[in-house]
Amino acid sequence: MYELFVLGQLTDKTMTGYRLRTVLQRIVGNRRKISFGMIYPLLDRLEARGFITLTDSQDDANRGKKDATLTEQGRERFEELMTDPVPLNQNTDFTYEVKFRNFHQIETDLQLSILNDFEHYLENKIKDTVEAKAYMKQTNIEPDDFKDAVRLMALTKVQATAALEWTRATIEEVQNENKD
Repeated sequence: MYELFVLGQLTDKTMTGYRLRTVLQRIVGNRRKISFGMIYPLLDRLEARGFITLTDSQDDANRGKKDATLTEQGRERFEELMTDPVPLNQNTDFTYEVKFRNFHQIETDLQLSILNDFEHYLENKIKDTVEAKAYMKQTNIEPDDFKDAVRLMALTKVQATAALEWTRATIEEVQNENKD
């Protein structure tokens, strides 16, 4: 997911490690902490794999910095990551967000494929929430625990439903843009 983010950012322009960390931190907000101890080793790994080049330079205050530039191999890796299915794990929603932020870099067919996959993911999330509630009714759970769980499931369903509406509207928008 972070690899995809960095490669996607570098498709637009060369950036420093500091700038990449700052942009990523603004995107994730307070959901997670993005440290330089994560960014710089990632940049080193991407360089070792031939996906980027790192060039040492100085800023206006004579401080050292590393400029990261995407290579052709990195561009190919970016396209591969955009095409790969999004795994179901704790980063699923964020991985889709990173892909959505890079739509201007990919063809319409791939945009629609990602949106359709996200739509399917959300539909399953809503279905799973409904099924979980029905299952919990059949278990011997404490009434207060059940009440709290139902509230949380209602929140999950509302969020997924809103995201599903956004996804369907975006699919329509992308399809209409392609007709012009």
